Amino acid sequence: MGETTTFKLENLGPKAFGDVWMAWRHLRRPADGVVLAAATLSRGGFVIIDHLARQTQQVRGPRTLNCAWALCQTPDGTVYQGDFGGYLYAWDWKSEHSVLACDEKIGNVFTLDATPDGLVYIPEYSKNIMRRFDPKTGKIEDLCDYNEYGKHIRNVTCASDGWVYVNAYTPDPNNAWSQLVALNPATGERYVVAEKGHHMAKDSGGRVFLPRQKWGRVIWQEMINGKPQAVDQEEVRITHEGKPFAFEDGGFIKAVSNKEVCYVDADGTEVKFPMTREDSPVRICSVEYGAGKVWLGTFIPLTLFAYDPITDTSEGFGNPTQTNGEIYNMVYTHDKLYMASYTGASIDRYTPGAPWRKDNSTHANPVHIGRMKQTEIYLHRPHGRAVDPAGNVYFAAHGSYGCVDSGICRIDPKTDEMTSWLYPNTNFNGLGYHKKSGLLIVSERRMGEDDLRLTLISPVDGSTVWSERVFEGLGSINSWLDSDGDTIYGMFAYRATIFAFDMIQRKVVTSLPELNVGDHCYNVLANGLDGRIWGVTNKTVFAVDRELKEVEVLAELGNEVEGSFYHFGCCFDDHGAFYFGNGADLMRLTMQS
Repeated sequence: MGETTTFKLENLGPKAFGDVWMAWRHLRRPADGVVLAAATLSRGGFVIIDHLARQTQQVRGPRTLNCAWALCQTPDGTVYQGDFGGYLYAWDWKSEHSVLACDEKIGNVFTLDATPDGLVYIPEYSKNIMRRFDPKTGKIEDLCDYNEYGKHIRNVTCASDGWVYVNAYTPDPNNAWSQLVALNPATGERYVVAEKGHHMAKDSGGRVFLPRQKWGRVIWQEMINGKPQAVDQEEVRITHEGKPFAFEDGGFIKAVSNKEVCYVDADGTEVKFPMTREDSPVRICSVEYGAGKVWLGTFIPLTLFAYDPITDTSEGFGNPTQTNGEIYNMVYTHDKLYMASYTGASIDRYTPGAPWRKDNSTHANPVHIGRMKQTEIYLHRPHGRAVDPAGNVYFAAHGSYGCVDSGICRIDPKTDEMTSWLYPNTNFNGLGYHKKSGLLIVSERRMGEDDLRLTLISPVDGSTVWSERVFEGLGSINSWLDSDGDTIYGMFAYRATIFAFDMIQRKVVTSLPELNVGDHCYNVLANGLDGRIWGVTNKTVFAVDRELKEVEVLAELGNEVEGSFYHFGCCFDDHGAFYFGNGADLMRLTMQS
């Protein structure tokens, strides 16, 4: 590389916009005591629906949120919203937007609720710990773990008598939503209320109900002092879906779309009024190039956008899949865009330029090809992708939520025919294709083993050709890059180590450990225009020479807010510009001499 070569990194800004409803709650307006409906948005705060005035109000956070599920209200009227993996925000019904309530992150949280004493309960899903925020001190404390009841706690509901209920979830194929656990904060007493724990519901008056199945229909029981009690069903103000759309006067919200609310008053009169809601920049989960466009798959909501580098404009296509998580990986080949998505490891195909027609007809575009695993319990996370010289597409996925299998699928782009192979009791991640040997290579961690395997797979029949433990300890291979020779390059993300694996000798022949350039993203090793290997982390774009002796930072991203490594893919356009996602922003790196 000449001394005059420079690299220019451009932040093109958000190129995909949208939002999606996450959860519903009742809120009581402090000024007059009227109970209203509220819905959280993934990115844009929450929306209050005033069914009496026939109007809505969107309350945004001080910044675009990461993925906000949780919402609750304390007795003084303050509304709290929790951002998954982020912070707790508070709104006083007067300000234009919510404000930061605490400078400590709340963790991975799906729900919040508050007890009559004004304390906010925070079930941390990943750590399985109940946390509690005290508005008076502005501090969060850890109360207790729920390890004896399940592996994850998620849905918390606080009753007007001070009792706290939470679902303790164990990802077992035969027992999802394992137990409903009651907590008495006054004494610390805890016990199981219901096996195969149900989703509880809270009505507009703050009463908490537990659903039971009887005579083929739902019978609601009220939770009082930690016990389910029989109650007159006429007194239960809960819709049949268990959502808090019902109000004290007998009216209820029948339906909500992005643009319209349908409300039925106590007399049965149906009224529709417009929903005022602005879209927000959405996180880019995956990128791919094809048909002159940079294709962007987004994260909650799952949408597909296409960015045109010539016009600097983007176009939205809605959800091209039959799932609602995010597109992990995309491959463009034979004028088609193939997508592997979470949840369910759903495989779909879209043909750019052809009319959009999302149905089940023979002319459908996009087309749902199928799931990688056709029978429950499904695979979910398709972390790996590869393509062979003939254009055949390969995706690798592992389970979660009780599924202990992994799988690889092959898609023939000429026919869209998919062939899947399943591998029990193991976890697949990064997937690569080595042209010289004609084999697939996958990062594998088998149940009961502490070390990481590299496994060679036949792309013809999915059989295991060779498999050995290669790396000690935690982690997986996030990215592969074929050298066009005997070796294939891999990124062992947990140890920030790039290595060359000889497919003929079947061993690691050289490596460069501890690159110290950030947390490595997925499927982001590329053949750089300067002859080196380029890669992407949550902090930098870097380059490594082919002999794996030196690493150079080409550009620093400078994104301190959404600097997540959970992005998939990178791509070059027809003019040599290099693209990747960084939070909600699309980034472009160009090399200039």
